[in-house]
Amino acid sequence: ASDWSSDVCSSDLNRVEGLALGGGAAWRGPGGWSFGLAARYGLDDRRGKVETSVARELRGWRVSVRAFDGLRAAGDADEASLLANSFAAQEVAADVTDDYHVTGAALAIERGTATRWRVWAERVAEAPVVVHATPASGTFREAFAAARASVTRFGLEGTSHRVQLPADVRGVATLRATLAAPDGATGPRSYARVALDADLVRESPVGTLAMRTLAVSVFGTRSEEHTSELQSLAYL
Repeated sequence: ASDWSSDVCSSDLNRVEGLALGGGAAWRGPGGWSFGLAARYGLDDRRGKVETSVARELRGWRVSVRAFDGLRAAGDADEASLLANSFAAQEVAADVTDDYHVTGAALAIERGTATRWRVWAERVAEAPVVVHATPASGTFREAFAAARASVTRFGLEGTSHRVQLPADVRGVATLRATLAAPDGATGPRSYARVALDADLVRESPVGTLAMRTLAVSVFGTRSEEHTSELQSLAYL
């Protein structure tokens, strides 16, 4: 048996694309095969973005291949509310997203249930973007200053739902390790980064309390390039 699912239309607004319209579709067929397609178009940057994927699940393993040409967030955590960010960007030029352009392909192998392990590799070409949109008031800050480079990355991710917590609290913890090797002697240097992302959710009679903690360490090829950062955010 096969199954189709689709996202007919989605939209958000940022300083790079202006108003961006998009959609996608996914097909899951017999034999563990699945295919996906997603596309979007920015009305101000007048550029289409697309991502396609093919995957197969067999005996607890999942192997997937993706090809993409679009924008990628520079940070470790995506913007929590694209609707709120779109409104703030349009009205008062308060866009908190930081994207850059990326074109490439990736291969991933996954296995596990309660703890999900994922090994992946990608080859990408990265480039900076510029501000195209015009807000109703104020002025947008400059776009994220990404370096123009071709990069090979390897990564290992482990996501666990077995976090020991009280009965009314749900938790998910994800550990990510990435090794990046840019081409060329004049571009960005090779680096490794380790990130721990922990999400806690507690239901209560007055609402839902959610807390996210993100710890990141980056190790460069020189000692002065070693940095660490800890962020924590709680919201209702």
